[in-house]
Amino acid sequence: MIGRSHIPGVAALAAVALLHVAVAQPGQATSRGPGCLMTCPAETAFGSCSAEKGAAIAADSEPPGHTWLIWVSGRVAASTDGPGDRRCGRLLSIAIDRALPPRVDGQIKIYVPRCMHWSGNAGDTVTALIFEPPDENLGAYRPHVACAD
Repeated sequence: MIGRSHIPGVAALAAVALLHVAVAQPGQATSRGPGCLMTCPAETAFGSCSAEKGAAIAADSEPPGHTWLIWVSGRVAASTDGPGDRRCGRLLSIAIDRALPPRVDGQIKIYVPRCMHWSGNAGDTVTALIFEPPDENLGAYRPHVACAD
């Protein structure tokens, strides 16, 4: 039988453990999203990939000139939490202004994963290098993590 004197110690220990998980350690970035307590070893910026850098990454890809990499520029129409187990990321609806090569137009969705950071608002312009085709489960394109200026 556990006496009352042991319960406060257990509660304090649980609170310390929760704080340890929720607070990023030095050198780690905390992911965004409600209910997301995970940490990332590093965090990459999203939304500022120049056309020149995107073209250089595509040219250096294996095999050279992958046809599945597309640079896009567009206006954020909406930003929501990622669905289900991807809630730590953001799902952006982008109204495309320009794409190189021009294989996408209209409005697309880009899933910004948990260890990429985007702190913009609807109406902001973003530029990104994306993988084609869109992820089957999300119906959204995935950004290339190496393309951030």
